[in-house]
Amino acid sequence: MKEDVPNGPKWWDKLSCRDAELFSALEIACRLEDTDGGQFLARLQLHYEDTDPLFAVANDLWAILSHRFAAATTGRVEIICEGAFENSVLRSIELDALLSNDKITAINGLAREHFPSSASGAFGLLRRWDVERARRYSEFIASDANATPHETTSAHDDSREIQLWYEQDFFDDLGPDRELPTLPDAIMSAVDQSMVGGTWKYSTQWREFIQRETEHQEDETQSSRSDG
Repeated sequence: MKEDVPNGPKWWDKLSCRDAELFSALEIACRLEDTDGGQFLARLQLHYEDTDPLFAVANDLWAILSHRFAAATTGRVEIICEGAFENSVLRSIELDALLSNDKITAINGLAREHFPSSASGAFGLLRRWDVERARRYSEFIASDANATPHETTSAHDDSREIQLWYEQDFFDDLGPDRELPTLPDAIMSAVDQSMVGGTWKYSTQWREFIQRETEHQEDETQSSRSDG
């Protein structure tokens, strides 16, 4: 975060963009930027201030691609949606397209049948489900004898961070003591299809990457001790 740098990275940048880039690099996700159309627009570098008339033109071009991307998606969909604003492309365009797409079987591991048809209702459920899913993943890693210390810590930190994002964005929905809204029984008993399919952070690529980070940290620690 660089508050003193114009157009510098902000605190909300680190989740959505960085996680999506990592998933893409590990070849466990395909982003809009990975498609031919997305790469074409990215190469044009249409970066305009919001006061520039061309800002709306560039936004419209990305909106068209985003709608087509969501409408053409099939199977299980992964959305990194922490911090998505009311006027974001996800909430104003992509989510409606996804909910109208009958070829999608699950969103973030939750069966499509559980989501309401309205984008606002679906977004609220998605965010609350993400907290539950992250909690389950943290418990899964904690119970895995093969999990590395860094993997366990990362899973716990991710779970806590996703819950904090929810508490911030849905503060009015919290209980008197900041209790999270209760999920329906059907969803609490639902199977996380990303776990069943070995996708998302259950994938071999993701787990191997996080486990390699443990080795990297251990090497750095040993190097520091040697230097000392």
